[in-house]
Amino acid sequence: MFLKGEWGTVCDPTSARYYEANTMVICRHLGFSGGSIQSVSSTDFGKSNGTVWLSKLRCREKYGVISDCVEQWGNKLSQCDDHSHDLAVRCNGR
Repeated sequence: MFLKGEWGTVCDPTSARYYEANTMVICRHLGFSGGSIQSVSSTDFGKSNGTVWLSKLRCREKYGVISDCVEQWGNKLSQCDDHSHDLAVRCNGR
């Protein structure tokens, strides 16, 4: 996520029930029709680093943009300190 001129991450160790809705809103916001959300693995994308911009996403499929889903800006969860619960999205279908 690019915010305030800096790349950072989205972390949420507890949002499994929101994965599908989070994915739909994020991908639609970026101009795609769908996708999948997954935990970041260093083997997939390399080790995450930088600021944790969001520590919870709580989307509902009817939401139009990512900012509608934000419950907490910034790193408010100690589980996010090491980036082990960062999320990645793979979108498809423009």
